Amino acid sequence: MRVTGIETLHCDAELFTHLPVIEDGYLVVPDRPGWGTEPIEDALRAHPPKNQAGLLSFGREGHRT
Repeated sequence: MRVTGIETLHCDAELFTHLPVIEDGYLVVPDRPGWGTEPIEDALRAHPPKNQAGLLSFGREGHRT
């Protein structure tokens, strides 16, 4: 499947050990285990979510869709 768009953050390189690689419009499947990346937990804590939307609050009272 050709990748036509991917959501990114300005701080993605700080948040994960490896970023996705897109070549000729296709996501390159990494040869590393699992998803091919790991979150950097200290960096995630430094960049908390700014609102109550999205998957982090799905199913919670007051969740916006």
